[in-house]
Amino acid sequence: MKIKPHRPRSCLGWFAWVFGILLAFLLLSNVYAQVRLAIARTQAEALARELGYTPDDLLLFRTDINNVNIVTGSAKCNAELYFVTPLGFDEFEAKLMQARPGTRVNPGTSEADYWWYLPVDTYDANGNKVEDEESLPTALTMTWFVKDELYSPIVGSAELYQTEQIPLSLKYGERPIKNNIAVITWLAGRYPIWVVCF
Repeated sequence: MKIKPHRPRSCLGWFAWVFGILLAFLLLSNVYAQVRLAIARTQAEALARELGYTPDDLLLFRTDINNVNIVTGSAKCNAELYFVTPLGFDEFEAKLMQARPGTRVNPGTSEADYWWYLPVDTYDANGNKVEDEESLPTALTMTWFVKDELYSPIVGSAELYQTEQIPLSLKYGERPIKNNIAVITWLAGRYPIWVVCF
């Protein structure tokens, strides 16, 4: 017995048919984005493990939506893995270059006065929470653009924030942070406005 779809015979039938096709397209687009984000998370965790990451080091995993097109509404989705590491710039870079030989370094360190976007709370010597982002000291940071091979496109980035040198106490929730903070970002693609990255 063969199942053969028939064309709708009424306006309501046509509407239901078109609505069903659009709904299937929207659902499949979102499923595809979720699969790509899951793969990106797996890749970010794999790279982090090669840099000495263990599950105990995890601060936060989140997805990031950025580079939104103001005309079409499409946006890039990334997987971001935040973790603590005892490594300094040189050790971190050596392990990163060994794990991903095609990686490019963003030349030199820079003083990041925007490091406060990291998922941590900051406390002064008296134990008072520092609320004013303008009064926070700068932190040295370094960025690397991760590639699979020398001539392959960039697949993500790695950042290291030298937060252990900041003269303030840092906490993630109730967990004190004594080491530096690393962030692995893995690209998961650009998606139209109806795709939800979460």
